[in-house]
Amino acid sequence: MPKAATQGPKGTAAASSHAPGPSGYRPAPRRRPVQPDKYMRLLFSTDGNDNDISDSEFVLDSDSDSDSDFDSDSESDRDNELREGEDDHRNREVPLPETPDFSFAWSEGSDFVPDLHEFCSDRSGVTRDWPCNDQSNESDFFRAYLDDELMSFVAHHTNDHFRLVCEGMNGLPPTSRARKWEDTTARELIVFISLILLMPLCKKHYVQDYWRNDTLCHPLYGKYMTRDRFLLLLGFLNFSNSENSNDNGPLRKVNEIISMIVARYQKYFHPFQKLVIDESLVLHKGRLSFKQYIPTKRHRFGIKLFVLCDCDTGIVLDVLVYAGAQTDIPTVSKKDPRGKSGAVVCKMMAPYFGKGHILYTDNWYTSPALCQFLHDNNTGSCGTVRRNRKFMPKFDVQKTIVDDPSKPANDDTTRTRGRKKDMYTQKEKAGKLLALRWSDKRDVHLLSTVHTGAMAYTGKRHWGTRKEIWKPDVVHDYTMNMRMVDKCDGQITGIECMRRSTRWQVKLFFHLIDMTMLNAYNMWLATHEPTPTKKIMLRQFVYNTAMQLLEKYGELTSATMGRRPAQLLYRLQPSNRHTPVYTEIVNGRRVSKQCYVCKHTTRRPQKRTRITIMCKECNVPLCVGDCYEAFHNLVNF
Repeated sequence: MPKAATQGPKGTAAASSHAPGPSGYRPAPRRRPVQPDKYMRLLFSTDGNDNDISDSEFVLDSDSDSDSDFDSDSESDRDNELREGEDDHRNREVPLPETPDFSFAWSEGSDFVPDLHEFCSDRSGVTRDWPCNDQSNESDFFRAYLDDELMSFVAHHTNDHFRLVCEGMNGLPPTSRARKWEDTTARELIVFISLILLMPLCKKHYVQDYWRNDTLCHPLYGKYMTRDRFLLLLGFLNFSNSENSNDNGPLRKVNEIISMIVARYQKYFHPFQKLVIDESLVLHKGRLSFKQYIPTKRHRFGIKLFVLCDCDTGIVLDVLVYAGAQTDIPTVSKKDPRGKSGAVVCKMMAPYFGKGHILYTDNWYTSPALCQFLHDNNTGSCGTVRRNRKFMPKFDVQKTIVDDPSKPANDDTTRTRGRKKDMYTQKEKAGKLLALRWSDKRDVHLLSTVHTGAMAYTGKRHWGTRKEIWKPDVVHDYTMNMRMVDKCDGQITGIECMRRSTRWQVKLFFHLIDMTMLNAYNMWLATHEPTPTKKIMLRQFVYNTAMQLLEKYGELTSATMGRRPAQLLYRLQPSNRHTPVYTEIVNGRRVSKQCYVCKHTTRRPQKRTRITIMCKECNVPLCVGDCYEAFHNLVNF
């Protein structure tokens, strides 16, 4: 056999003879080697342009899902929805440079001074478009997001989906419960969502168990909706018309509903200075092309979401669904050191560039190139970073030893076995960027454009030595603000209304409902913070919202007509039987009871009032006068 061809100095094959070998085998002729400069042009060519990066490298993809969904609305509708003078942030192009050229000259950074951007907080907080005030109840806050327009949209596509399924089956089976189908309305879907919200407060293994006639099940569900009707709505719930849509992306079934909900998030709240981007995971173990596995998350398997959150209030501002290569992010060149993670940041932060915000990210996003890009767009940044990121320094500067709070004052320094290593910091700077290496139990690398790296007191003491715990300011600030997305996930876990379903779009919609409920709760806390009333918990807020929606929009089903109504659900319905009577007499004295309104009111300070008068129909003790009138006329007394 002939010898293998030798390699040239630059990786190109050396020329060899085309003569046949001893066995008569004639080797194939050698191809002409490609020159290195021509190879680079072929690899990174953009529309025939030989430049490194063309002007269109970082323009939003015209075929993206969310852009096409938002463009479907007319300009006039958008102007009515958003306040006059505001930018349409969802259609705003990401201001990426035409030819990114990042270079970093690192040096010792003990004298680093950050270049802070000015932030104006006058517009931060609840906007003027927010329809609720201090007198609004919990359901009004929730309905501000899920308004009539959005619920009518869901009802329309649910009815269309039922007709489409019937046409595809060429008729329904004789025993199918779908034969009893009637077109749903926005009012009925509100009752449907209210029942969904109440289910996690009293969990059952199966949905049908909520309609069982036994002492373990509450009769509330059967009063407002039959079991078959609930299952029909759950089975035909839909948010898009796949037949008439030109969108063939993997998220075509949820793009419109996500855009509508996120638009309301951004319409009613302007964030404060500090923002955070992190991943969230919606549980789904079915077959799905873009299903992800994240071992650090609680559910591990499911649909990955990128979530933009306000650090001060915990309000969610934007949600981006990961769909693999078809994720709606700006196109990224292979030579761009920011990568696709940087494109996610550019997409979600586009409405907030140039305003002085500070963004916190973890090591999947953070890079020196991204931090420099954010600083050039008047946005501060802080986050952990991987040691092998491009342009990262080598940290060969002098170490600054830090006092270890876990080390006793009389510790023997000569003992080396089992002794913890010294805590130290190393700082390097490049322009307006600070790179810090913090060595505690393990090494942590961080980048920041808003910190000096000085030691700061964390407000904690070591459990054993009772020494004060000090850490670099960048580490402490990152720890306090980066946890907001995980905190939101933890709060949603207690009220998660998602049911087991084979359709991933329904699971994602229920997760958006939970996220909307959390936003409504945080808006409630933001608007009711100055009041002296007791802070309401999230589970109680969900319960109050669902019960108020049932009182306002619910109707009795035919199966329960004629029964005595519950004392709190039907107190607002007009009746001539709401008459005050005295309580019963026991041992020669009338029984005194506590006034229900005085005990549970949210409009004035609560107090204990013992009375002997109650409503005959509602069987509730009430003070004669204001309490009696408020209980029978006000939803939120």
